[in-house]
Amino acid sequence: MNSQKTLYLFLFCLFCLISKVSTGALCFPACLVFCAANPVMFAGALASGGVTEIACFPGCSIACSMGLFVPAACFSEDTLLTVKDSNRVFETEIKNIKRNDYVLTLDNNGNQMYTKVVSNIKSKGNYDFLDIICQASSGNKELKVTKDHSLVIGNENKKEIILAKNVKVGMNFFINNGLCEVKQINQITLNEKYILITEDGTIISSGIFSSTICDSEIDENMSFEKNLEKWKNNHNFISSKYERTEKVNK
Repeated sequence: MNSQKTLYLFLFCLFCLISKVSTGALCFPACLVFCAANPVMFAGALASGGVTEIACFPGCSIACSMGLFVPAACFSEDTLLTVKDSNRVFETEIKNIKRNDYVLTLDNNGNQMYTKVVSNIKSKGNYDFLDIICQASSGNKELKVTKDHSLVIGNENKKEIILAKNVKVGMNFFINNGLCEVKQINQITLNEKYILITEDGTIISSGIFSSTICDSEIDENMSFEKNLEKWKNNHNFISSKYERTEKVNK
């Protein structure tokens, strides 16, 4: 390894260690891999002063797509999201979602709002998914997620965060206007998944309120609200760099 590459690698490692402090331990291994493989982007990040945002967080997602560091918390390609742009509100599959799109979610009080997409990365392979069907007064809803995807269950008085593999028939998901009771859970295998992260850490996916927080960053012994607060604190550079979300115009 020549001296220039050695210097780059040293700076990458140092930079990723700094990023680890501000963005949480999960990002570190991906940042390390990504920075080492992308000296040009790292140099640009260093020059712009936006290192933690540019080199670490999107780097984590890029590393995911390269198969170097792949979080398990992901959606199937046919997951439906509601998007709002300057002219309209429309529904589309997750594979069409881009960074900086605004997608539908719920705030802490259950009100509809739109949150900005931080990243949406496709990863190919063979992945174990759960095909979950729940029943609401408005009809059945179906969501396909990986076994370690974090979902939100509970009732009108309490929200809990839980890994998909721990969801049981009879539990309730939150939807736009109430609850949806889990009726059926099937194991399936799919050849691609989408790792989507929003600014608020949540999303309405195929009509069901769920989390975009990585499985290793949740604690099932803590409330949903506490988990979300912890995640936002660990990734506070996201909200400080981007325009905040807006409520749905009624």
